[in-house]
Amino acid sequence: MARGTRLALLDARRKRTVCCLEVVSVPLEDPVLRHRFDLPEVWITDLRNGWDLEGRPYAPLVFALQRRDALLDYRFAEHSYDHLGGLLVPAQAQITPLGTLQLGARQFTLHIDEQAMANDNGSLTRYTLTDTQAPQHTYTVDVPFATY
Repeated sequence: MARGTRLALLDARRKRTVCCLEVVSVPLEDPVLRHRFDLPEVWITDLRNGWDLEGRPYAPLVFALQRRDALLDYRFAEHSYDHLGGLLVPAQAQITPLGTLQLGARQFTLHIDEQAMANDNGSLTRYTLTDTQAPQHTYTVDVPFATY
């Protein structure tokens, strides 16, 4: 992802996208995460999906992001993890009046499933997007949130 790329954040509770988060760095290496951002090793392991070495299909990249535009002053609903991350989509993405997610010329139905973690230290939000023109194309994005 290039520096300057802008992403909108899905506010799942209010069914809208809020722009923007902007990429303000190159991919960050672990020493930068440790020393510049003062992240403990366990958080870095989480960011890199280091707990599941066989199951991870890729090595995650970590970037520094900054709030811009409407996201600067936006307030998410109470008792929601949306302000911590959620589903990031291209900056121009919108939720239509019918509740579909529009990405350019494509539209996707959006199903959101939230599950508390067994140890009550966070939750998992699963976003399932189904292409309205090609329903056989379904995409699932799992976004875990943990508290320490």
